Amino acid sequence: MNGDAGFSGSMLQTCRLSLQAQNLTIPKADRPQKTDQILIFDLASDLALDLAPPGLRLEKNGNSAFSLPVKKIRALIDLGKTRIDLEAGSTIHLSAGLDPKNALYDLDLTFDNTLVAPFLQTAGFTGAAGTLTGQVTAKGDMADVIPGHMLETATKAAGTLSVTADIKDREKTQTKQMDMALALSGEKIILPVSSTPGSTEHLFVDMLESDLDIHLDFAGAAAPAAAADSSGSPLAASQDRIPLKNLQAVLDLNRPAKKNTDPKTLDLSVTLDHATGLSASFTPDTKDYDLDLTFTNTRLDRFLETAGIRGIQAEVNGHMLSRGRVNILLPRKSQTA
Repeated sequence: MNGDAGFSGSMLQTCRLSLQAQNLTIPKADRPQKTDQILIFDLASDLALDLAPPGLRLEKNGNSAFSLPVKKIRALIDLGKTRIDLEAGSTIHLSAGLDPKNALYDLDLTFDNTLVAPFLQTAGFTGAAGTLTGQVTAKGDMADVIPGHMLETATKAAGTLSVTADIKDREKTQTKQMDMALALSGEKIILPVSSTPGSTEHLFVDMLESDLDIHLDFAGAAAPAAAADSSGSPLAASQDRIPLKNLQAVLDLNRPAKKNTDPKTLDLSVTLDHATGLSASFTPDTKDYDLDLTFTNTRLDRFLETAGIRGIQAEVNGHMLSRGRVNILLPRKSQTA
């Protein structure tokens, strides 16, 4: 018999996992504590393994971690109901909510013939493919996890927020690139700014709109910088650098609005590195604000390096608009007796 020994073909493995748990014990620093938690798994998978050499394997590729397995993400956040509904691709659905008054949560994660190969490839594995179908359900008490003052603050929030992300990966000259279109919109949003019991201070966002185009080029490994400087601190050198090279700002104080009888406003105009423009106005009498932020080929490399992340070239274009009212106690002028 001539030829090289080896395996070929593929193997299909069907697996079903069902799990139910109740009254889970959560380890704490002082002592374990039982909480009223219910967790239910009901998942089925069809996994095909490629047995042709080299078969299932782990690729040691520094760029693989930046290949996102999901290319379209849609999320709707209802702050008043403290609930998020998220759709990843067309086969993954997440619905999660929190009842802050009673410190209860619920979560429902559904897979509908979700391809597992992209997730395995993101983790560095090749040679396997298949689908995942099923549901993960959980609900229980969060009183021992979330502090009471944070739960009370959550009851004061309101409004809706919509987030959309479309992601495209592409290979070019042995480097991985990613383009992301990120859209954010919201209206009638109330965000508490103080967790003090009984406080009514909040930020009211009448309108929020943002459309950003983000381009990432992974020129090399993007792990936190590990090289130490002369002081022995790995990140000291990058943290000491200011990521901005040029800043131009104009502050216009006590400028009347369109008519002399209108309330006076504070106007601020800022340009960062000739690529980021900020225009903002604030009316102290009414506490109304107006914000316009523009990005034009704005480089994010230096900000990432300051955070200790190297090997990524990043650029953003787009805008962010917002207007609303700041309902907080402003410092009063000192008075003498």
